[in-house]
Amino acid sequence: MRKEDTRGNLPIVALINNKEEKGSSTSILTEANGVPTSVAVSEEKPKRARKDTFAKRLAKIDQETDFRMHFTAPKGVTLVTTEEQALRAIKVLESHQGAVAWDTEFWNVELARNTPAHASGELLCLTAYAGGGIDFGSGPLLFVDCKGPSRHVLDLFKEYFEDPNKKKVFHNFATDAHIMHAHGITVRGLEADTRYLARLFDSSLSSWEDQVKPDKAPKVKNPSARKTDEDDEDLAATALDGESGPLQPLSVDCDLHSGPGKGYQLKRLVGLFGIAPHEPPTYKEKFGGRLGIGGLEAHCSEGKFGEWLKYAADDAYFTYMLYKRLTQTLRGQEWCTELHWEPMHSKLRRGMAAKLNGLSNPEMYSGLSMSDFALGFYRPFTELLVDIERRGFGANREYLTHQLAEAGEDLEQHKESFRSMAQLLKDSRGRPLNPQAEFINPRSSRQIRQLLFGKPDEADRLKWVARRVKAGEEAQWVPPFMEFPIAPSSKQRFLIRGLGLEPLAYVYGTERLSNYAPSGWPKVESAILRAFAGDPYNGDYGIAYHQLEPTRGHEHAANVCRLLWHLQRSIRISAAITSVLSPLIERIKDDADGFGRIHPSLALDTTTGRLCCRKPNLQNPPSAHNDLYSIRKAFCARPGNTLIVGDYSQLELRILAHMSRCEPMIRQLNEGGDIHSQCAVDIFPEVGEAVARGLGLENSGMSRNFIEKILDVVVDDSEAHPGIPSVKSKFPKHRQRAKVMNFSIAYGKGERTLAEEMDLPVYEVRDMFRRWNNSKKGVERWKSEIIQQARDTQYATSILGRHRRFPHIKHRLRKYSGRSERAAVNFVIQGSAADIAMMAMLRVDADERLRQMGFRIVMQVHDEVILEGPSELASEAVPIVRELMEHPFAELKPEYRMMIKLDVDIAVGSNWSDAKP
Repeated sequence: MRKEDTRGNLPIVALINNKEEKGSSTSILTEANGVPTSVAVSEEKPKRARKDTFAKRLAKIDQETDFRMHFTAPKGVTLVTTEEQALRAIKVLESHQGAVAWDTEFWNVELARNTPAHASGELLCLTAYAGGGIDFGSGPLLFVDCKGPSRHVLDLFKEYFEDPNKKKVFHNFATDAHIMHAHGITVRGLEADTRYLARLFDSSLSSWEDQVKPDKAPKVKNPSARKTDEDDEDLAATALDGESGPLQPLSVDCDLHSGPGKGYQLKRLVGLFGIAPHEPPTYKEKFGGRLGIGGLEAHCSEGKFGEWLKYAADDAYFTYMLYKRLTQTLRGQEWCTELHWEPMHSKLRRGMAAKLNGLSNPEMYSGLSMSDFALGFYRPFTELLVDIERRGFGANREYLTHQLAEAGEDLEQHKESFRSMAQLLKDSRGRPLNPQAEFINPRSSRQIRQLLFGKPDEADRLKWVARRVKAGEEAQWVPPFMEFPIAPSSKQRFLIRGLGLEPLAYVYGTERLSNYAPSGWPKVESAILRAFAGDPYNGDYGIAYHQLEPTRGHEHAANVCRLLWHLQRSIRISAAITSVLSPLIERIKDDADGFGRIHPSLALDTTTGRLCCRKPNLQNPPSAHNDLYSIRKAFCARPGNTLIVGDYSQLELRILAHMSRCEPMIRQLNEGGDIHSQCAVDIFPEVGEAVARGLGLENSGMSRNFIEKILDVVVDDSEAHPGIPSVKSKFPKHRQRAKVMNFSIAYGKGERTLAEEMDLPVYEVRDMFRRWNNSKKGVERWKSEIIQQARDTQYATSILGRHRRFPHIKHRLRKYSGRSERAAVNFVIQGSAADIAMMAMLRVDADERLRQMGFRIVMQVHDEVILEGPSELASEAVPIVRELMEHPFAELKPEYRMMIKLDVDIAVGSNWSDAKP
């Protein structure tokens, strides 16, 4: 809506539609004769919250109904409700030598908030399928009732499920295993988790690539998809006929990116991999309901049970067919890795000529397939992750509760200081700027945006909008005044007048990149506020001071910085309360001895193979200087135990040096020097000159000969020369930038991203890249080779031979092809780091010496492996852990050695913070 000013032809914006908060009530004010005047805006009333009918639905369900005891199952399904039927099915399972696919259905687990290891839901049924040739009594699909009169039947399957020699297949093994463990059954004998098999084949199905529209080119159809003109409505009947013919392996060229999807959910994979002619409906789509109550209703309703039985049995069928399809496909993919490098003449002598024909890297062929890789490593690793989840990480509930109370008090103090400072500020005419500041909500981004960027001067405001439009950005206008309700449901309103700050912007050469959200509004996140505020109570004023001081003077600008300092502190504390402290306390569960433990979910749910930690996420603990409430101290060992933390030192950089065969990096890392200080010497001329002069030591009275002898020493901190300054002590900012540079290159970041992170012009960062590459020429050559290989093959390979596909690396749009190229470099490094961490964890977990001492893994965070065990045996366990982690591939290839040593820092402590400050 636009409005003509009656006092002239200058158009002014009377109303801006705030895209971030659609439907919220808003009044915009303009000044008429110096007096704020409200512009009426229609207000959308909030919708009434719908009544929670959960209790009513639950009360209507007869959970003890016995109709299932006499229910006639559809053709092909064996319904087990009695002990006799169960024993007959178990006999078939015991005699079957192949893999059996299983699925569970349960309810009363709020998976949106808790992990299955933390919650204890109620099992409704088990379903199984092992091929059309297996008959459990009434067909190949098995449905085991675990509810009501049949609940005792589950106990009869305990011996089978705990037999490690019986092969079992699941889709999302962790969830099923934890639910069954809550019912007294510890599942062993995992053959495969089809979710991870699908990730091993193509790890890009839940990444950004799946949201990109492919180029307009002929699609390569999935050759394994079954052609049918009928909807597959009766999979039980299909199962009776076997698998509808032999399955064909998938081609690496098949188009699995058919638009936005649901990652690696079973039903989506069934549609993508051609198991069914279309994607079947999910549980939520078919039954819905909070805590799975829709499934409980169907299970206990005679009218709905037939549909429920078919749905549950289909899941087992889908899992088995997906397992067969993926296993056959992975068997057709050679497992090539540098660990198996061998001269060609040696391989030919062993009669491998036929297998080597057509391979891109025949010297690295192991003689095995990616299916062997899955069985050898992903299978035991999946079981290990479930054990770690079930074991849990010790957490001190009392300590966290105390820290939460302290955080609450701090939050109120900073809020009060913020509001007091806001009331002190005056406008250019000496009037109170925001006399109703006590109503400002520091957690409202709209209110804070209005406070910061509202510009009272009309000319400046129009100039700002014009500048945004000229830069090609969406011009969202923050008006000079705005009214807000004093509470979400209140009709009373208060006024916020802006401070007149300019949004942060970085000018890179001739191009402009600003700190704006995609919607066009200026960002008001904590980092932005920190830049505006600085550290005013220590005399270090931020950007707000430099913007306001020339026109408003020192006192006003300093008070604004103090105001914003209290604001950003309150935001940080609020985030610590809502995102860390409260969720941690909520998720602590006492074990049998009353010791509190947290059971997060650990999964291979990243494109690189790195672990993903959820509910809560422990992969990003606050660093020491950002940990306001010492969160890591809350993670502890039980009394009498201790934590051993093994942490790989600079793992990504060591992998980069090894993969690129870069001699300078290999030498620096093997000699144990400070690689970040050396990098600062290489890319910053002033640092290099200072080191060349002995960091000013020529004025110390020492001889030049002595200075030249210690030239290499002064790059690093050294206890042998305590009086000699180092790069780290004399050039801390340069070293920090060099560190960011090192890891950014290892992560595959580009010049623009790094420039924004460092707050530097692009041309300056480009020069830093050039000097970095000149000092490490092998890295640039290696990156070019990786990108070219990825463009030729559409995949990159980790050190252990895992592939990561890049379907858009040849996309006509450079933003997609370029992103794929950076991701290819990143995968080789991060994927290899994931391989090393996985192999190290498998070695540590399998070591009998550690097991006998009582040390077990309780968590893995990035490059750290955390164990818990008896305190008195920690000194014996430390060298064992170090040896196992420094040689992660010893079991696979004892003679294999990387070009650099994998240094591992080992620390011991009663809690995580003490072990790794």
